[in-house]
Amino acid sequence: MAHSYPVLSTEGIDYFAPYVFNYCGQKRMLLTTGKTSDKIFKDKLWTINPNKTQLEKWYDSGKNSIEMFAETGPNEWKKVDCNIPEINTFEDVMGCSLVTFDQSYYLYFSAKSDSVWKIYVSTSNDVINWGIPQVAMEPSISTDCEHVFMPSVVVLDNTFYMWYAGRDYNNRRVHYSTSKDGYHWLKQGAVLDLGALGDPDDYATDCPSVLHINNLYIMAYGGGLMRGIMLATSSNGTQWNRLGPEIFRGKQHHSDHLYAFYPCLYQNSDTTFELFYAGESVCNEWSILLRHHSYSSNDLDAWNSYQVNEGWRQKALYIVNEVPSQYYEEPEDCHHETEKYSNEQEGIEQIRPSSTPLFKVKYQNTDVASEVIKLGRSREHLEAEMQYRNQCRTLLPMVPASIQYIGQRPVLVMPYLDQTMELASLAGCRPTQFMNILTDILNCFVDLTQKTMIPYNPYSITHTGQTPEIMQKWLHELEEQTRKTLFDKSLVVNGHKTENTIRLAVVRSIAHIGTDPDWISLYTGDNHFRNFLVDERDDFLYYAIDFEFSGYIDIDYSVAKFIGSAIKHLNSFQNVKITEEKDMIYVDFEYAHQVFKTLLETNWFFDKFKSLPVNYNRVYAMLISKMYFRLNNVLEQPKEQALKHLAMVTIATRLFDESLQNCHG
Repeated sequence: MAHSYPVLSTEGIDYFAPYVFNYCGQKRMLLTTGKTSDKIFKDKLWTINPNKTQLEKWYDSGKNSIEMFAETGPNEWKKVDCNIPEINTFEDVMGCSLVTFDQSYYLYFSAKSDSVWKIYVSTSNDVINWGIPQVAMEPSISTDCEHVFMPSVVVLDNTFYMWYAGRDYNNRRVHYSTSKDGYHWLKQGAVLDLGALGDPDDYATDCPSVLHINNLYIMAYGGGLMRGIMLATSSNGTQWNRLGPEIFRGKQHHSDHLYAFYPCLYQNSDTTFELFYAGESVCNEWSILLRHHSYSSNDLDAWNSYQVNEGWRQKALYIVNEVPSQYYEEPEDCHHETEKYSNEQEGIEQIRPSSTPLFKVKYQNTDVASEVIKLGRSREHLEAEMQYRNQCRTLLPMVPASIQYIGQRPVLVMPYLDQTMELASLAGCRPTQFMNILTDILNCFVDLTQKTMIPYNPYSITHTGQTPEIMQKWLHELEEQTRKTLFDKSLVVNGHKTENTIRLAVVRSIAHIGTDPDWISLYTGDNHFRNFLVDERDDFLYYAIDFEFSGYIDIDYSVAKFIGSAIKHLNSFQNVKITEEKDMIYVDFEYAHQVFKTLLETNWFFDKFKSLPVNYNRVYAMLISKMYFRLNNVLEQPKEQALKHLAMVTIATRLFDESLQNCHG
């Protein structure tokens, strides 16, 4: 499953605009490189969000050259000779593309001369010794009148086809041109125009890389507003179908935090390809990365992007500018009901308790009556959510979504689904259907985990808002509170004596909560039962709906979320009675349905996860820590609520006592 890893980087040196090709059975890479300190920037006023602009440093020029590297081993590249005459006489160079024609190599690259970017061509018989560069293309039409830039060339049936970025003093667009000899070109104009207002590419369609594979043209290009990489397909090279964003910028410590740009598609079989690109770090250093995923041209038909209602932007601007800040505050426990914003006149209603605001918006006189707008807690979180959606679109049923931008602020826009209910609510009214759907959800989780799990490393893991440090803090607070005599008494649950006390459960959890996981895998990060919607008209149709913390998640954490939700969110027991005698606490209750007893008194969950490398001591520790909002000051809670919360803890201790002793130690 897709994630990126560094291919080539050196401190103080920029590597960007890669072009990867096969030469005599060896993978080679042409790239642009220069000292980071030689770059010259100019200030540009840029809109960050509707209420904020700031000056940003935009690249103006550098002292770059084109170099060649050869792959000498897995993730190992060595510089090799590539002597392009007069390359250093240009003011700057950037980006290249290589094709073969009539037993010769044609190298196309963009270079600045007399302050104007043009595209040049040089030829070679051995990719080492090159002829004098000649101008292949220069600015000449209204949409490329400032410069022509970043060529991508394909040769088919003795004809050269070039896609390039042309700028008109305001924006770059992908242009198209053809040639019979590789030197004289006939421009066809812009073929991938700017996206609609708020689309990830509404500022620019930039730096194209095109493959012709399996009778299909595939383009990776830079989306100027999102500062990431998008994909498009075409049957003829001129009319393009946008597939949407594919690579977003990384986290702050990642080497592609500021930009994920300059893509290069490399064909590695008749139907598959890889995606190289360049990333810019917070230190303004560029390096080469590779998407750890082999794409198949046969799969691209399934990439259907959600088409948003044109009115989304007006609604989003109202939410950002007019909804009072109190409705944006993050609750300590997002499952507790809080006051929600509602404005019937504007057609805006806040929905669901959530760690970040969600709004249902209504439209008048449109085919789409309602959508959901999600603002997210940060650019990183929202782009990571969309990245996960892309990566798992064929592996997990989910509500479709589109990422849109207001300046540099992303928002997610999704259809509002009528006639659905949360999986947690389904359990009480249709328990058999609930179990069928839950079984499918867990099977999908196991399958996805087996396909995507990698050994733990701190660079790749994604933490939710409940970080290990926060869970440790909760447990230590509970340890202080459970020093009272009541919590040191043995638990007897429905007549069954356990080997635990509430205090021992907390202390035991503290011993394991600080240990690192062994494995991480792609998943949603917040997989409780309220985050799955079930279609009331179909017995088997359901959707996962919240991916804000998605990424490479601690497998044990995901398992703890499933089991914890079964205990906390299903209203699975009733008629709770607790009595205290000497050294015992007797907890008696009735299950609301037999399926709840199956979930919480048998190895049902553990059997579902038996093929995964789960550490159940860590799962137990996280589960007890997540009882914090139930156990915190429990003796001061209203009696009925306190009984319910104490019963939850006893259910967890009994379930894990027996299961760990039997087969999961």
